[in-house]
Amino acid sequence: ALRLYPPGHPGLEPLKGRLQRDIRALPDEPLVRLVLNPDRVFWGEHEVVPPAEAPGRRLVQLLFQLGLAVVQMSFPEAEQGLLALTQYLASLGDNPREADRQMLLAAAADFPGVQLFPLDLSGVQVVTEEEISSKDGSRLAWPQLAKVLARDWAFAWPGKLKEGLLDAGSVVELANSLPDPGPVFEYLFRSVAEALEGSPQAQRPLLVSELRLFLADLCRLLEPERRSMAVAAFLRQPKLADLVGTRDPILALEVLLDGVEFLLLHDEPVPPAIQRLLAQMASPESVTEMDVPVEIVKRARQLLPRLPVPGEEPPQVLPEVRGKIAVDWSGMPWVRELSASCAETEVEAHFVRVLGEMLTLWPGAPAGEAAAARLVEVFVGAVAMGDYPTAQRVAPLVGASRNPQLQEKAMQQAVEAVVAALGTSDRQHHPTLTAILAGLGERALPSILEALAAEERLAVRKRLLEVVLRYGNRAVPYLRPLLEDDRWYVVRNAVFCLRKLQDKAILPAIKRLLPQARPQVAAEILKTLVALEDPEWLPLLRRELESEDEERARAALGVASRIPHPAVVRALVERLRAQMGMKLREPLTFDLIRALGRLRDPRALPVLQEILELKQWRYPFALAPLRREAAMAIAQLEGAEAQRVAQALATGRDHELADAVRQGKSLATTREEEEG
Repeated sequence: ALRLYPPGHPGLEPLKGRLQRDIRALPDEPLVRLVLNPDRVFWGEHEVVPPAEAPGRRLVQLLFQLGLAVVQMSFPEAEQGLLALTQYLASLGDNPREADRQMLLAAAADFPGVQLFPLDLSGVQVVTEEEISSKDGSRLAWPQLAKVLARDWAFAWPGKLKEGLLDAGSVVELANSLPDPGPVFEYLFRSVAEALEGSPQAQRPLLVSELRLFLADLCRLLEPERRSMAVAAFLRQPKLADLVGTRDPILALEVLLDGVEFLLLHDEPVPPAIQRLLAQMASPESVTEMDVPVEIVKRARQLLPRLPVPGEEPPQVLPEVRGKIAVDWSGMPWVRELSASCAETEVEAHFVRVLGEMLTLWPGAPAGEAAAARLVEVFVGAVAMGDYPTAQRVAPLVGASRNPQLQEKAMQQAVEAVVAALGTSDRQHHPTLTAILAGLGERALPSILEALAAEERLAVRKRLLEVVLRYGNRAVPYLRPLLEDDRWYVVRNAVFCLRKLQDKAILPAIKRLLPQARPQVAAEILKTLVALEDPEWLPLLRRELESEDEERARAALGVASRIPHPAVVRALVERLRAQMGMKLREPLTFDLIRALGRLRDPRALPVLQEILELKQWRYPFALAPLRREAAMAIAQLEGAEAQRVAQALATGRDHELADAVRQGKSLATTREEEEG
């Protein structure tokens, strides 16, 4: 964007100001490290692939072409340094040369808080294609790990390993020589996990990329049974299991399911990350939104009911509860008749009713606790499979355990399941899922509010806010403590909900928060003061409008533009007059003019006419955009005098102003229809 403005352009400084605000809001931690590739960037352990046409892709390519491997930023020092680096990069062309690279590295001291690490090519050796192909598939080399394994005499590793080369062929050669290769795979992937954990942060993306290639070769060369054994050994390492995903997977999905089935057949736990992935793959939208093959989805749905509830230990029950029933009814005629007449859904309905009766008859007993845990599993599975009628029936029973810890876990798992479904299902299912979430009861409110704080998708946040407001005054005790939360977006959500619930008791607290609040929170506080008719709303609004912080003033202006009050109009007119002069080119001036047009108060006509009468020769920047906004605002004002001025502009010689008047009248008509 900086390239679009020539030096000295009036729009350059406001753009730099916006860039600085964005940079200030960027870091989540003091030290940020970016590892560069030609078409992607690694932010910590997260891989970000910008779209092909996005400006971010061009920036990544430019940095890579300049020979940079890592950009490390230390905040808050990097706020100025990153802005300076951005300006420097904007001065370069799209195809930098070696001289540009040398100049950038020489100027590194001009970017405080930013460290540039160039690519080290000193160890690179140029070889021919024949030399590469003669290596017999040894393109995957982790010298340090290979040497560690070679020094360990627990297994007779092949000779290539002793040369510092770890490739799939060597592992397969050793595995095929043993009757039970399980210990080999276990030791290998435990060593890989330790190497990954102990590697520098900047090298991890490269190691993960090599691991992906190694696994592909290993799964291709192994026999099916031994392949499942190897994948199971891989999944037993939590650090490695967290790398598995549906997008850009480190393992083929079919091979992954083989490994999961191997773990289940041997009564071994499945890692939580894999359980969540399996639930995603079994969801109704996985075929369309995640491009998962239909066969994989069917197989995932078959495996999902065999998994325990994610994150929960099996309940401790008495031996007699877990033992088999001593009566065999299978041969009785009435049992055969009942089984033949019941469909699968009817059997599930009977099962849920039995679990509910167990909770009623044995609350707090091992059998009751086991039933409570099983109901959570039924609920999570029903939501994941899209069986919403079953989830609605089970929702009131979730969290019925008398154990507070089990109850809290149950609510967290249930809320997480519904929130995940809201993010992946079609919008037509959102009302049903919202009703299911509300059906969990008031005990789910803490988990819902925490999910709302962590949620990034706007559509899901709206649904969660809707659920919170459904509880009415019962939600107020859960919302008030959030006003003291350190996270600004949590405070904003709490103020919004309490305003909708008409809780006037929070007025003193939010007025104390206002001076230090972020602009987004300040806007919600001002809306609440106005909506709940606090006596001090007008002075506080005027103080925010007069703030020297442009971002706070614009946030307050967004509130004021929807308050048709004479005192508010006077405050906006005074603020616009204060902008006269060189401040006219600031974005705040345009926002003030639009706000006066929206309020439609004829008292704004004189100041808007003054803007129309400004002389271009007195200002070093173009006045045409300002005059156009003023004409559009005048066309929206009420009153005979304003309409007379608008008519004169519409029939005048200035075609741009005439067009602006027509647009303003159309906008006023649209708003009248919406409000009427």
